Amino acid sequence: MSKDTTNTKALQPKQPLLHIVRRADLAWWKSWLFRIGAFVISCIVCLIIINSVTGAGASDVWKALVKSFIGSSTSVGEAIKTIQFWAVIRETLLLLGIALALVPAFKMRFWNIGARGQFFAGALTTAIVMKFLTPYMSTGMLFVTMIVGSVLAGALWGVIPAIFKAKWNTNETLFTLMMNYIMVQIVAYCSIIWAAREGAPGMGVINKLGSEFYMKGWFATDIMSGVFSDKNDMIMVFIVVALAAFMWVYMNRTKRGYEISVVGESENTARYAGINVKSVIIRTMLLSGAICGLIGFMMVSGYAHTVSVDTEGMRGFTAIIVTWLGKFKVGYMALVSLLLSLLSAGTSQLATSIGLKETLADVLVGIVLFFIIGSEFFVNYKIKFRRKEGTK
Repeated sequence: MSKDTTNTKALQPKQPLLHIVRRADLAWWKSWLFRIGAFVISCIVCLIIINSVTGAGASDVWKALVKSFIGSSTSVGEAIKTIQFWAVIRETLLLLGIALALVPAFKMRFWNIGARGQFFAGALTTAIVMKFLTPYMSTGMLFVTMIVGSVLAGALWGVIPAIFKAKWNTNETLFTLMMNYIMVQIVAYCSIIWAAREGAPGMGVINKLGSEFYMKGWFATDIMSGVFSDKNDMIMVFIVVALAAFMWVYMNRTKRGYEISVVGESENTARYAGINVKSVIIRTMLLSGAICGLIGFMMVSGYAHTVSVDTEGMRGFTAIIVTWLGKFKVGYMALVSLLLSLLSAGTSQLATSIGLKETLADVLVGIVLFFIIGSEFFVNYKIKFRRKEGTK
């Protein structure tokens, strides 16, 4: 080898040991193998942690998880009548409903982190109508007012950052996040005021005691009484299924859904095609906020029957994970929502059954999510190692 060749090789930069390459189109079944594998590995890691902390084995954990979903039932018929079963279904529906609200905004690449505030806007409006207007309205008029009010309140809270984005190109992530804090403080203020007036902590359960308007405004009681006596949450199923069908049609079969996709791909392309980008941004966030407000109505009227800073339960942030992992597809988002609801119920049951601390239970949920989200990296990218010198 000549001296010049040796010097040339010495001057060449050293290649890294590995580099990341974007994958070409990966078969759907292979991508799901990555995700399922990541979930299995996360479960093994969680089992090791649980065993090292509590001494419980895999069978103990499995029994606790099953009990969190169907209680002590021994048949399918008994299982679907249990409180645990419907608690998981309810949580799944609430998560999926908020995730559906985020789909059009995220498709447009408008990062709506404000679902929590928009949810609270609808929930607070529903609570105010139930609390102060019940004596003056019939049941039907009360529900119409609650639904319309919650939808308008959520839409208003969602469209404010959209207007600023459309007019002055503000950062929607920070704007919607700050709107969350504002609405949470408004709810906290109202709770304190009502607590001071009634001498009780918070707002308390609305329309339950002390008047002839007993449980008025509770749709599971007023509407479903005598229809699903042991399944009061069924109406929530109907609403969310209708929302899912509407969202699929809106995003895939309408001109406005097509415009959202075009704006999300490239605003310049959308303008070239004659699409009014500002109008699309405002219109889409009106829809997103309205659906979040409707989910707030469902929570207050259908389940909580009150409102406080804890009513939302951080579902607005969890729904972001649901939307992202579900790839904006309704079926996948439903599966992710169910998985997260089962994890939440399961870890709570573990805290009761085997003495696992609730803080550690939350850590276990985080570990599972970490592995599942991390698997998306391997779905979209692959790692290539440096080849040895002389190999092709």
